Amino acid sequence: MFPEVTENRLKLLSEGEARAVMVLLGILGDETRSEEIRQAAGELRFRLGSRLAAPADSYRPVP
Repeated sequence: MFPEVTENRLKLLSEGEARAVMVLLGILGDETRSEEIRQAAGELRFRLGSRLAAPADSYRPVP
């Protein structure tokens, strides 16, 4: 769904931006009828949420 969003680009989001994106993805997931979009939005919310919960110095990209 988001082929242009790579691991490196996700690291460039500030904490505030990541939280805003999570809210927008939640709204998208709630409002869409497409199961594919709902699933992709949920997966991205989970990934962003995991990064927000981890201390900044402990994050290491997955190879």
